[in-house]
Amino acid sequence: MKIIWKIRIEHKFARIGRINTDDEKRLTTEGTENTEFSSKNKIDAQRSYNLFKIQDPQGNIITLTQECWNDHICINHTEMRHLLTEIKNTIVNPDYIYQSKSSNKTHLYFKEYRNPGLNCNYLLVVIYRRPNLRKEYVQSAYPVKTLSKGGELEWQRT
Repeated sequence: MKIIWKIRIEHKFARIGRINTDDEKRLTTEGTENTEFSSKNKIDAQRSYNLFKIQDPQGNIITLTQECWNDHICINHTEMRHLLTEIKNTIVNPDYIYQSKSSNKTHLYFKEYRNPGLNCNYLLVVIYRRPNLRKEYVQSAYPVKTLSKGGELEWQRT
């Protein structure tokens, strides 16, 4: 089990492309007696992959993981690469929060954002909520022209 975890960690760092010397020491340690990969440290390692955790106006703590940022947003929505601050602002201070039409666990955060280069009126941040675990994650983020992707209005800035 500890060797499998070591391989997963190595794979994760390889995908992210970032590794510091402490992580390198931990990853190159041989043997199954290594306590670096205990379940407590697995949880700590998972937490270290969060780019941020912030609170929305409804009091929900929302996380953006490095995996979502590097493997989804920066690849599939390249126009968002330099808009991390705007993504945070959309979560902390949205204009509208809609429940998705397709899933009651998915919520859409809209913030007015005008950028002639992007040809959009809003930034949309898609949040996946796991209510039974009280965990919420950024699933995607991209510019949109209208609020048409929204389902039922859940919250509106006044």
